[in-house]
Amino acid sequence: MSINACIDPPRRPPGELTRGHLWQLDVIRVSAFCAVIAVHAIDVTQQPSNVVAAGALMLLQFGREVFFVLTGFVLVYAARTRTPAALSFWRRRLPTAVLPYLAWTAIYFAYSIIGPARLQPSWKGLWADIVSGNAEYHLYFLLVIMQLYVVFPRC
Repeated sequence: MSINACIDPPRRPPGELTRGHLWQLDVIRVSAFCAVIAVHAIDVTQQPSNVVAAGALMLLQFGREVFFVLTGFVLVYAARTRTPAALSFWRRRLPTAVLPYLAWTAIYFAYSIIGPARLQPSWKGLWADIVSGNAEYHLYFLLVIMQLYVVFPRC
């Protein structure tokens, strides 16, 4: 590749679709990651009466919504030139959400039994946590992603 190709990349016609990774989204993705981490850090380390922390929490809440928007955008962007077959789409996408969701639900279930709470084990309770996403509040994101993956090929 010549130095001129780096300085002046070839131009595409205005209507031509590009393929591949959208590097521009990485800046948005990183800011969303940082916002979510900051929200969790502030939430568990500051007193509820701390007005500055409450203000920071309000300003940083955008991270959650950005994750959902990016997920939807990336799904549509990847499928813009072809409609994915439902079974192959589910086979490829669902394990990336289902496996971590089930693993963390099981970890939280085990911790509730052996941790400080020492709750009585209940298969019914574990099943309720799996179905509802109530094992821990942050697992709802994976539950919503799984729901999005299930309906996406049909949209």
